[in-house]
Amino acid sequence: MYGPHAPYSCDLEYLSKVANLAAKDNLGINIHLAESKFESFQMQEKYGCTPIEMAKKSGVFDVHCVAAHCVNLTDSDIQILKEKNVNVAINPKSNMKLGNGFARVKEMLDAGVNLTIGTDGAASNNSLNLFSEMNATALIYKGNLLDPQAVSAKDIFDFVTINAAKAVGMENQIGIIKEGAKADLCIINTNSPAFRPKNNMLSALSYSASGYEVETVIANGKVLMENKILTTIDEEKIYYEIEKICQRIGIERRF
Repeated sequence: MYGPHAPYSCDLEYLSKVANLAAKDNLGINIHLAESKFESFQMQEKYGCTPIEMAKKSGVFDVHCVAAHCVNLTDSDIQILKEKNVNVAINPKSNMKLGNGFARVKEMLDAGVNLTIGTDGAASNNSLNLFSEMNATALIYKGNLLDPQAVSAKDIFDFVTINAAKAVGMENQIGIIKEGAKADLCIINTNSPAFRPKNNMLSALSYSASGYEVETVIANGKVLMENKILTTIDEEKIYYEIEKICQRIGIERRF
């Protein structure tokens, strides 16, 4: 995918050029949209429309698109996302850390928008832990909407599996376990307090698991982590290099 950052950092003309290039190269676009009230205000001032409407004008939605955030949406925006088959990657912890609010997940679900979950970058989400993101998503919308059934554990599981696969245009290859699909798997040790009693595994994944229960990770048949040991990188060397970088740029340890 091409990755123009956002409407507030890429103007209409530039986004149109990227959209045309994506169409020519048969690629998709990944973009941040409607993340903050400031962005919405800026788009109204500059173009007289919402960030979603601006993206539509640019042609970004005329190719396969994953839109991150989508916090500040109007009812009309939600209909545009559905009509243009835009995939939305919500980033709840990033949005909370930056004080940007909550995406209208229930309304997008009801409208049939394909939803998945992202973490955003390390600057606005320190842990980059998808299990933590699943937990946050499962809880905050129940509390915010005063509805304990607003977003279910099954919804969350779909967000990070089949919906995520659809979002990147690979719904027949990943996000599922079946003959012919890529061998993309996480093996989780359920012999932990988080998974006891073993009466509802989907519920445990969203409400109890932390991610540290993952023991082995396989991507396209390649073992990337086995029994918690990373197989493709040298952890100690990376930590060492990080310390050197911190010293060079003047970042001190603070306890």
